[in-house]
Amino acid sequence: MKKINKKGFTLVELLTVIVILIAILMIAIPNITASLNRSEDKQIKAQKQSIASTANISVNKKNYQENFNNNDYKKFKDGICRITVNQLENYNYITEKMAKYKGKTIEGCVGYNNGEMVFYENEGNNCTGNNLCSIDNSVPEETKTYTITYNGNGNTGGSTESTTCKANESCSLRSNGFTKTGYDFDGWYTQVNGGTKYSGTTTLTNDITVYAHWKDNNKPTCSWENFKEVIVGNTETATLTCTDKESGITPTSITTSNYTSFLNVNGVTITNISSTSVTDGYKYTITYKGVTAGSKTGYIELKQGVISDKSSNKNDAKSTSKVNVYNKFTINFEKGVNVSSIGTTSSYCRTTESKCDITLPTITPNSGYNVRGWFDTTNGGTHKGNAGATLTLNSSNNNTKYYAQAEITFKLNFAKGVNVSSIGKTSDTCTTTGTACTIPLPTITANNGYTVDGWYTASNS
Repeated sequence: MKKINKKGFTLVELLTVIVILIAILMIAIPNITASLNRSEDKQIKAQKQSIASTANISVNKKNYQENFNNNDYKKFKDGICRITVNQLENYNYITEKMAKYKGKTIEGCVGYNNGEMVFYENEGNNCTGNNLCSIDNSVPEETKTYTITYNGNGNTGGSTESTTCKANESCSLRSNGFTKTGYDFDGWYTQVNGGTKYSGTTTLTNDITVYAHWKDNNKPTCSWENFKEVIVGNTETATLTCTDKESGITPTSITTSNYTSFLNVNGVTITNISSTSVTDGYKYTITYKGVTAGSKTGYIELKQGVISDKSSNKNDAKSTSKVNVYNKFTINFEKGVNVSSIGTTSSYCRTTESKCDITLPTITPNSGYNVRGWFDTTNGGTHKGNAGATLTLNSSNNNTKYYAQAEITFKLNFAKGVNVSSIGKTSDTCTTTGTACTIPLPTITANNGYTVDGWYTASNS
């Protein structure tokens, strides 16, 4: 048997291995360090490019341009001066995180070169002295602008666009674009109530709001009350109420628009016009009726004309109101044969056309029966549709009645009895709204030598 050598490494062998490892490390460490440095250089370079790209976007925004003194924004865009990373961070052109790498501020500046924003290293005179733009967070007074906002102060319509003017220069107020029913414009004022009236110009040292003041022109006003849509054949009543600080308002006319054409084409007629004096102005009661014109309906439009009060203040606004005239079609429903209940007993629809749709109601049949549908009689008749289906209503079926029906199905089974070779079928059904129905008996083929005797209730009798 071979003897095993149990001795370990000698000291010389161990020293040799250690020397070899040291030599490998001396070669590898510089290479690893150089690789790490190259990676970090790439990261810093990418971050500097990101700073330049972000600065390029930011400085083109109007609010950032104001950080430049005098003409330095143009000088910067022309590539004559530059901005340091510290300035970019201070005035929010870039974030604090972007301005630092591993906790240390990146040194350098940015500027335009042939129309592109580039990053300059903080070397030599790149980012010092005359190469830097003049930039701070103050805006030169001569470049500031302020805005005049116009408040209608209770206006009922219109608008007035704001005005922007340079600071400390005379600024003209706009002409009034607001309106207020029953009032005339009295000028622009410093306060909602009271205050000082502007002469037409002002010098701005900050943004201001000016307020419209109004004078009651005592013009009478009118409005229609309870003027609502009307169904063909129905009559409705509306009231024209006119009010003013002075009583005695008199409309010159109350008419429909293009009365003759209106009556023939859109289908409306006014059957009565009357007036009743009230304490504050007049009320005029209009009775109107919905009629058709051909196959369609239309609308009713009322105008009150020019009105004036006893002081001859006139309002020619000619208050107008307009409503639709509708056709209304109705259909009634009732339970027919074998029906327990129905969803509704009546449905209607309305339209400005000659027809409209409703949905046929649900049907619940008696126990043991199946829904047959809607018919024009209580039992049998013409089928008009199934529950849940759409039914079109028009003048031909308006105010008619439909009946729900249910039916029952009977089934009879057939089998071969004694001495039978075959039969025509093994079962058949029939359906009825009554208590019985008929089916044809199937054919019978007898065994050879036998004669067919018919159908029986037992297999052999």
